[in-house]
Amino acid sequence: MLVANGEDVPRLSLVIERQRRELDRVLADREATVFVAMARGVLMERHRWSPGEAARQLGAMAAAAGLPEPEMAAAVLAQEPPSQPAPSQPAPSPASPPRPDPAPLAEPAPSPAPSQDNSAATQEKLAAAKKAQEEADAKAAEQAKHKAAELADAEQQSDQLTSRAAAISQSLDNLQRAQSAQGFGLRGDIVQSQARMQTNLSRAQAALQEKDGAKAKPFLDAAEVEASKLERFLGR
Repeated sequence: MLVANGEDVPRLSLVIERQRRELDRVLADREATVFVAMARGVLMERHRWSPGEAARQLGAMAAAAGLPEPEMAAAVLAQEPPSQPAPSQPAPSPASPPRPDPAPLAEPAPSPAPSQDNSAATQEKLAAAKKAQEEADAKAAEQAKHKAAELADAEQQSDQLTSRAAAISQSLDNLQRAQSAQGFGLRGDIVQSQARMQTNLSRAQAALQEKDGAKAKPFLDAAEVEASKLERFLGR
């Protein structure tokens, strides 16, 4: 068994203290990573966000509250923020071999811990985090309301346009049969217009099946332009 001599003890104490600080930092980083991942999962489930959107929103909430992201994540999870490694003070060197010292310096009295100040700061941070979360929830609710309104409008437009397209197609089929009997056919621009109407209407209906009214809207508008053109051709 090796025993450090008096000169090695301070050096070993510094090495141990440095390793302890590094271990505290690694553990704090790992805990913070877990908090952030859990908070993103909660936001994804709560607001039906994608992983990327949840990450962006959590970062935006943290920035709005002026908090580190792990503390904002803790607020989302309604938990205490992950512990941060406390700034370590250098470990006191072990007592050196006795030296003649007429008056050893007494250790300074420990300063009173600023518990009240820290508590006030923590409460202020939690209040800011809560406010940021409430704002994010309100924004998500407003977006959901807007999407629901868009979807309802698009579905109504689709229902009306589907009925019009069916009547237009029937009239064009009848006209085509009558002209074919005389050796004629429909004009090329009318055939193309009917194809565009049906294509855009199919794309809009596919978007509506995905509950995406904003995506369906341009296709519905394009199909309606072709439907109006065909109705004018048919004299309606």
